Amino acid sequence: MTAVTHRKPVWVSIVSRSIARSVLWVAYKKNCETREVKRMDRLALAWKHLEPVFGIRPASAVKPREIADYIAARREAGIAPATCNRELAVLKSAYRVGADLEMIEGLPKFPQKLKEPKPRQGFLEESQFKILCKNASELWLRTLLAIGFSYGWRKSEMLSLRVRNVDLLDGWLTLDTSKNDEGRRVKLTAEIKTLLAECICGKQPDDFVLTHKDGSRVSQPRKNWYSLCAVSGVGKFSEDGGYTGLQMHDLRRSAVRRLVRRGLSEKVCMAISGHKTRSMFDRYNITNERDLETAAKLLDGQTSVLQSETDTKTDTSGFSRT
Repeated sequence: MTAVTHRKPVWVSIVSRSIARSVLWVAYKKNCETREVKRMDRLALAWKHLEPVFGIRPASAVKPREIADYIAARREAGIAPATCNRELAVLKSAYRVGADLEMIEGLPKFPQKLKEPKPRQGFLEESQFKILCKNASELWLRTLLAIGFSYGWRKSEMLSLRVRNVDLLDGWLTLDTSKNDEGRRVKLTAEIKTLLAECICGKQPDDFVLTHKDGSRVSQPRKNWYSLCAVSGVGKFSEDGGYTGLQMHDLRRSAVRRLVRRGLSEKVCMAISGHKTRSMFDRYNITNERDLETAAKLLDGQTSVLQSETDTKTDTSGFSRT
């Protein structure tokens, strides 16, 4: 009687030896779409940098040393540790999906994550905001500035707004969903109401609110933001084309601190900005040098400082307190 030998399917062994990493990316991307993972654009951006190095290599041929060399090359190019970690996370996740689908037999050993710096503490002051607004020549950019600095909404949330989310009659702006899968709404200020009215003029309910002059959707505003900040003196370009200075996400941090300073309760501030946990909210409500200077003056008995702060408060009736 001939002995029966149990072997793995031929296609498994062939795929394990020769499948290109780009195929793993396709499988991983499909998996993310099925799970309705948010910010697919970030995953695609990470793969854009990974693909030239790993995209055409057999998945089983890549060694830990090659992964380490990739990270070293990215760091030499001036890429931040956090970005390198995100890129490797995408590559590792693609491998895991491939292993789960039996497209590959195992995962290579990945290096430890790079140490990341503490969260940014950049803030935008009122005077800087006014300069940015003055230099923002495009309507969509001016509107994004106002919403970000007033409500602290995330960039992706603002860019996803559609005409149906704007209620000019009753004065509400509604967000269907967010990073934490929950929607929210805020009461429009007079300034933002005027800007939104102009943004949605002549558009259909499903059209995007923030669009270019030709009607196309604003999807990648980074270059516009860098140019605006450079012109406004809150950012600058280096000789090699790199940018340092105020980031778009700093609007969110600035808005949280601004709302607290204006006397709104932390519960209301979190409802406006969309923060779900106190720990994350506290990371954004960071004290800067001006706050410390004000505290020192109060300790010195300069009670006029309190009156000055009160006089500079703006009307908060435009914010939702529910």
